Amino acid sequence: VDKEMVFVFYESPKRINATLNTFSMAYPEAEICIARELTKKFEEIIRGKAVALKDKKYKGEITVMVR
Repeated sequence: VDKEMVFVFYESPKRINATLNTFSMAYPEAEICIARELTKKFEEIIRGKAVALKDKKYKGEITVMVR
């Protein structure tokens, strides 16, 4: 049985870029999903590798999923 490790956590907009930078160095092939402002009018879901997501500016409530 192949078991995947999945992390789901809330992150602050002030810390998200540092967190993504850490993931890009430690787990460069990890698939990241950033869900912003869930259940609200401006809900946004972004997927990709940490290196591609780490330099964007994020606002609001952020949920991060890492596989």
